[in-house]
Amino acid sequence: MTARAQRRMLNEVKKNPRVSARDVKKSLAHANISVDESTIRKTLNKNGVHGRTSRRKPLLSRTNIAARLKFAKEHLDVPQHYWQNILWTDETKGSDKGDVDKNKCCTLCNMSFTSAVVAQSHYQGKIHAKRLKLLLGEQPVITAKGKAPVTDA
Repeated sequence: MTARAQRRMLNEVKKNPRVSARDVKKSLAHANISVDESTIRKTLNKNGVHGRTSRRKPLLSRTNIAARLKFAKEHLDVPQHYWQNILWTDETKGSDKGDVDKNKCCTLCNMSFTSAVVAQSHYQGKIHAKRLKLLLGEQPVITAKGKAPVTDA
């Protein structure tokens, strides 16, 4: 495939990212460039254009839309700090009893984890320590990179 054909193909894909390899092949055939679909895909991959399919999500029914709208209108005047203490169902896979598995999420930092190792790393990290200090009312120690923290002694 010539460099000119590659540029033409990349420009076409940039104009319409959802175009298929088959459509690109037809488009190049109109310009008298004969290329196989697998060659098109390989060339696009080498240039950083990867074919991905979007994750399928369930569509909202009319009843669900109405229920969401009703909920939003009812809670329109609720202050922002109220929502910070709520653990949403899509944030963690807790048990039915309402307690939260600490290996799945940290409600303090609003983070979810893929494994116990990642959770342990988070709990030992700076971000969690800082948020924990803020929650307990202590001032977090702010340091410049490479310098020791300043303490009042």
